[in-house]
Amino acid sequence: MKRNVIMALMVTALLAGVSVEMKAEVAPPPPRPECKDIVYRKWNDLLFVDNGNEEYVSYQWYKNHTAIDGATRQYLYTQGVVLEGDGNIYHAVATRADGSQVVSCEGLFEEFSASAPLNPGKVVCKAVLYNFSGEKVGEWTERPEQPAVSHGCYIWMLTDEKGNVWSERVLY
Repeated sequence: MKRNVIMALMVTALLAGVSVEMKAEVAPPPPRPECKDIVYRKWNDLLFVDNGNEEYVSYQWYKNHTAIDGATRQYLYTQGVVLEGDGNIYHAVATRADGSQVVSCEGLFEEFSASAPLNPGKVVCKAVLYNFSGEKVGEWTERPEQPAVSHGCYIWMLTDEKGNVWSERVLY
């Protein structure tokens, strides 16, 4: 039916001396999901997804819109291969326990925000570092900027001069 109407309009236009240009109908591209600013950079070889509220249970990292094989952790660590200035576009897809997904905004390494500074204004007088298995890695009288540990997830138990204690999850 639709084709007959189009043909009738074309014949009418030709009889009236009007040229008709036909264009094929092209479906619009699927809508892109809204991106979230959940990726941060640390050093020059590590990106990570902020999961401070423990909302996400799995991850997939992408480089130039292609899934990176085996990159399914909360962080993308390139083991010393510098990402800053490499010209590649990175993003991650984080999945919640209910299966819904959040797509991070895409960007070059240097376009992502740097992770937060280490507790500005608080004086640490005791710093104990644990790995994610709960094993004590080390203890210091002040928090070192970069402890000599292998790359991975750790938990700091920090105490200030007033005896206040707090914990922080970090990636090294």
